[in-house]
Amino acid sequence: MRHHSFAAPASWAAPADPGRPSELPVTRPVPLRQPGDQHSGHVPGVVADALWSYLHTGGTPLLVIAAGTNERPPHCVWATGSCAEVFHREPADLIGSPVDALLWGVDGEPDDGTALAELMRPTRTVTGPLGARHADGSWHRVVVTAHPLLTPRDYDTPVWVLSLTGDLGATQELLAASEHRFVALAERSPIPTMLSEVGIRLAHVNDAFVELIGASAETLLGVGWMEHVHPADRDRVVALIQETMLGENTQAHIRLVTSRQDERRVELRLAPVTTRGRAAGFVGTIEDITERLALQEELYQQARQDPLTGLMNRTQLWDFLLGAMDQPGLVVFFLDLDNFKVINDSLGHDAGDALLIQIAARLRTATRAPDAVARFGGDEFVVACPLVGLGIGAVSMAERLLTAVTTPVTLGSVQIRPSASIGVVVRGPEHASPQDLLRDADIAMYQAKNGGKNRYALCDSEAREAALRELTLVSDLHAALDTGSVVSVYQPVVSLQDGSIRAVEALARWTHPVHGAVSPEVFVGLAERNGLVDALTRLMVERACADIRWWHDELGDLCPRQVHVNVSPLQLPGDFVPQLMSEMLERYAVPPEAVCLEITEGALMVNPDAALATLTRLHDMGVGLAIDDFGTGQSSLAYLCRLPVDCLKIDRSFVADLPDP
Repeated sequence: MRHHSFAAPASWAAPADPGRPSELPVTRPVPLRQPGDQHSGHVPGVVADALWSYLHTGGTPLLVIAAGTNERPPHCVWATGSCAEVFHREPADLIGSPVDALLWGVDGEPDDGTALAELMRPTRTVTGPLGARHADGSWHRVVVTAHPLLTPRDYDTPVWVLSLTGDLGATQELLAASEHRFVALAERSPIPTMLSEVGIRLAHVNDAFVELIGASAETLLGVGWMEHVHPADRDRVVALIQETMLGENTQAHIRLVTSRQDERRVELRLAPVTTRGRAAGFVGTIEDITERLALQEELYQQARQDPLTGLMNRTQLWDFLLGAMDQPGLVVFFLDLDNFKVINDSLGHDAGDALLIQIAARLRTATRAPDAVARFGGDEFVVACPLVGLGIGAVSMAERLLTAVTTPVTLGSVQIRPSASIGVVVRGPEHASPQDLLRDADIAMYQAKNGGKNRYALCDSEAREAALRELTLVSDLHAALDTGSVVSVYQPVVSLQDGSIRAVEALARWTHPVHGAVSPEVFVGLAERNGLVDALTRLMVERACADIRWWHDELGDLCPRQVHVNVSPLQLPGDFVPQLMSEMLERYAVPPEAVCLEITEGALMVNPDAALATLTRLHDMGVGLAIDDFGTGQSSLAYLCRLPVDCLKIDRSFVADLPDP
């Protein structure tokens, strides 16, 4: 037999009555001394001797019980001397004995494990009555309080300290108080709770459960509560209860029908309960998750739905296309409203939103039930139609969508006729994912827009290859701007009076390492469409300022008096150009009148007020200003008189047919 020594703790609370030995009541699980803990000081030997003497010769009878294993049932591993009076046998004879040989049921019959299991809980102290079995087979009732040790040393299994008393009356009062607290907790708990002592039949329901169902407690007892389980969920609940009565904690989402015929979605949680002398039952709690699930569904829909139009958003469109990829004849239409920015700028964003809502409703009307309509972003929409196919089906649907969009609409007091550019793609073997379909539909949409807008275009291999070439060219242009491969060449501005060179115009030129010289009409357009135009303009202005500075230093009076640089129409509104000019003129110490910026006539008409504001700032700085390609736009001489420009450059078309002087 192993020897188990008693180790006194470092400090003890003073007893309530110092005049007599006192129990040290434990109201919660108390861990043993943690591994590695050190006593704060040496415990005097007299204290240890006193405690040891108290435990063996008097005081409360204590048993230390170790939980059972596969090889051995729960058994006693230590006992105090006062246990001899309880069990009528020596404490040494108790050590090693199975617990069920020492403690029986309160009725004097061998315990079936229920009472001991209820007492010996791993996480809390529990008190209850049992029968202490004597050596001669007789027994008497005792009150047992089981204290779990959270971190027992020398044992890998749970360990309890059982204290035994014979004051059954006090214990009954304690149990009555405990029962009163339990009833109050169960009745007043805000969580709907039910208790079964025999199978599916309920013995108790609390107020919260009654309030949830809207029926009296009496009608819910027994099997009456099952009438409020949704018919489709009843078999599932019965199976859940059967599993619970086998000893498993279970839970499931089910539906309950209230007396008001409201359907509530709840989470039912069941735990097994065994009552001595009765069949197995359960205790159940119900969490009403109806509102939570409704909120989750709302958030889910918001994450997949465009809040303005109520159409699918990109996420839901992607899921639709994934599911439709294997369907024959899948056609995707990519719509972009023409000149939508003009509506926003002139009528306001509220009018723009109203137009988007109108277009969304029209697209829904123009499509079939199996089709998907999504707002892709901004003024872009996508329509996906399974079972349409190439040829007359795709073309007919494109014309139908175009007709729906172009029907006049009144925004406020203004009637407009919206239009759209539509790209059409029919799924083929080259489309392995929704991304491939959307890419080609977008390519076709730009074909339609470049072809004059208010039309549709079908994506083919040639358009796809052209888009790939443009993408590659944009990447190469970005690199060329970073490395300075875009160069400046100058053409003279000659006086018609004496033939002298009055100025020079800076022209951007790019020689591609593979394709050779790229037309300015091509790469300038690429820069404007792909966010590179600011870098291109900065490069040209800086080189012009640096070159005219160098020419002035080297040539003196022979230097051209002015250098002209073109500015993109996209840069006329805003602060970019004035700030750039201020920076470069200061950096290279160039007088502002030595630089002339050229703006096309058409750029002035896009946003006249913004153009006038920017030109005025540049004029006030002293920078020269010229209108390029005059005669190709729709500006009048009266409007031009308002602009602070220094010269007009007449478009070639105006003078090409004039006779030589």
